[in-house]
Amino acid sequence: NAICPAFVRTPMIDNMCEKYPKLKRRCEAAQPIGRMATAEEIANAVVYLCSDESSFIIGNSLVIDGGLTI
Repeated sequence: NAICPAFVRTPMIDNMCEKYPKLKRRCEAAQPIGRMATAEEIANAVVYLCSDESSFIIGNSLVIDGGLTI
């Protein structure tokens, strides 16, 4: 299985957005949901795939992109 996130707010992204304010607006505008993912949202997906709840999920890519690839 694989996790396929889009833009995720991390300290590195926050630092880049401080240097380049347009970057944050562009990243958020690219997401149909209107914001970047949090690291916790991505971690929750990883925890799910590691749990018994996903025992019948094999060889899939879990796209976590706020609707970007719909």
